[in-house]
Amino acid sequence: MKNIILSIFLVFCFFTNISIAQTPKECKKLLEKKIDVNSAIENQNNFLKDVKTLFDCYFDPIDYLIVAGPDMKFSMVYTFLGLYKIETKKKIRFSDLKIMVEWMKQRDEYPKTRKTVETYMDLMEKEASIANWQSDSTIFSQLGWDSTRLSTVKFYIDKNEKYHQTYRELFVKYGEEISRKNTEKQEDRNLKNEILPDRMVRCVAGLNAYTDFNTGLQKAKETSQNILIYFSAKTSANAREMENTVLINPEIQEIIYSQFIFIQLSVDDRTPLDLNEIHYSDALEKNIETKGAKNMEFELSITGHTASPAFLILDTKEKILAKNSFTLNIAEFKTFLLEKSGNQ
Repeated sequence: MKNIILSIFLVFCFFTNISIAQTPKECKKLLEKKIDVNSAIENQNNFLKDVKTLFDCYFDPIDYLIVAGPDMKFSMVYTFLGLYKIETKKKIRFSDLKIMVEWMKQRDEYPKTRKTVETYMDLMEKEASIANWQSDSTIFSQLGWDSTRLSTVKFYIDKNEKYHQTYRELFVKYGEEISRKNTEKQEDRNLKNEILPDRMVRCVAGLNAYTDFNTGLQKAKETSQNILIYFSAKTSANAREMENTVLINPEIQEIIYSQFIFIQLSVDDRTPLDLNEIHYSDALEKNIETKGAKNMEFELSITGHTASPAFLILDTKEKILAKNSFTLNIAEFKTFLLEKSGNQ
């Protein structure tokens, strides 16, 4: 989810840089400048400064954004350089790059692409407000944004509406914040991976989970926290969709991290059980030989079904406080968590 904000932030970094006006003589001189493909790849900063100057001379900001691409990596430019070198065996100049952009602008799909970017940029100058979210989200959807992106943006709008920021200001602010923290968080993740308690795994991005109920239960008793059990399955499309839409939401993750002992039990984990754990299940009518089968038997015993995804909130005496299943409604799932967190 954070990558969504970062990609938007990269786009708007361009608009925060002041373009320096070039004289006709300087522009003409740039056209004659040769491009060393290897140097352009190894020293991208210098090369892309010249690319930016080319666009300042002959094109406009919308052209620049289209060529740069949503990740600002200029994949189109680098592909052109590689193909041109292979097919022509000639020295490449910035005049050739200019011709490539002019050719691109003549293609039938370019007006539609340009209109999309213009609509997007106009929207970025609007105030980001929950009051306007219904109409704005419709535009975002028409521009190809999925439900995960939309829920992320709405979350940040709700959190910062009092500042009356435009979408551009909102994205730049959080892009800068996330970019600044990325290195620190990566180091923190690496450290956590090294010191994760026994039988804990990295679950959804940003979440650690116990994978053994008894271990999680013991931890809950030590901390006097309620337990959130997530019955999942690697083969469950609904589980993946809910993880990528609801469980990845930063507000949901904060509640889980701060108020629960989180246990993820996969019902299709094929890890073999120790010999002394293997047994016959009357409920499932089969031998229980894997961790997944053991987790499925446990789920059936306390819920009466083996659906995935499924969520249970238990207290430290193993009393079921609440149940939930598949949903993509973040507000609904948040209410489910807060009502039985035990830490309100």
